[in-house]
Amino acid sequence: MEQTRFYFADHFTPFYPKLAQLAWQQKQVPAGHVLAAAGQEITDLFYIIQGFCCFSLVDDQGNEAIQSFHGPGSLYPVKCRQFHFVLEPAFRYVALSPAQVLCLKPEAVQSLVRTDPDFAVAALDFHTVYANMQSARLVIHQNVCAVQKVATFLYLAYPAWRQQGQGIGLTQEQVAAVLGVSRVQVARAYRVLRQQKAIATHRSGVTILDMEKLKEHCSASFLF
Repeated sequence: MEQTRFYFADHFTPFYPKLAQLAWQQKQVPAGHVLAAAGQEITDLFYIIQGFCCFSLVDDQGNEAIQSFHGPGSLYPVKCRQFHFVLEPAFRYVALSPAQVLCLKPEAVQSLVRTDPDFAVAALDFHTVYANMQSARLVIHQNVCAVQKVATFLYLAYPAWRQQGQGIGLTQEQVAAVLGVSRVQVARAYRVLRQQKAIATHRSGVTILDMEKLKEHCSASFLF
């Protein structure tokens, strides 16, 4: 069963040699570097060799809604034609850690879609998994209880981070921006989950201590 995820990594790792040949630039960027800025059209796709990046939407008032996180082996946005989406000026893609990335033009990715069926299937598969995540976001946002929202997000996010040998390395502000709640609500939810000994929090993020206790606070729709 394919799990809902918010962190995407390794999906395009098998195609790194071909993507490296097609890239027009490889660059090292510091934490905080904006790869794609809100208010601008997206002209490049980014394959992450090393590092951790965040994709979000920014509204007219500057409020940020985080959509997804990306690590090594991720190619995002997966765009293979030179047309622009209505929401594109709201897109923001930023490095949360020092990162090494390949920069590719949509035309280069389009050529790979046409010539490599395995890559075309991988791109379609990625879009399917990403669409599933966005549907899950809508369901989670409908939950009234902030504790349930936070617990469900941690439950769904943890497996992908665990595969990278990490806890969930997000700040309270970032979790709030994913779930559409305030940082204070996240802090209160963490306090409840800590009291239940379901999680431990630290400066670098969250560690799950007891998955069964965490599941007691999750939306039943997402338990597997």
